[in-house]
Amino acid sequence: MRKFLGFLVILVVVLGVIGFSRGWFTYASQKGSGGTNMELHIDDQKIKADVKGAGEKVKQGVQELEKDAENALHTKK
Repeated sequence: MRKFLGFLVILVVVLGVIGFSRGWFTYASQKGSGGTNMELHIDDQKIKADVKGAGEKVKQGVQELEKDAENALHTKK
């Protein structure tokens, strides 16, 4: 159980770092007289677009591997 929780913490940290670097999350803070206001914005449209683009790249990579494997089989004969 402890290893699983460690894995989850690492996963959240990695997704957070990737998300901030890709612009999925933005953070802003303002100091006021009553304290500090903090805001976290999640750009779900950017996330969806990036996931779709990654899926298309994976699909293209699989198709290229299939073509390469098919060519390798034909050249062996």
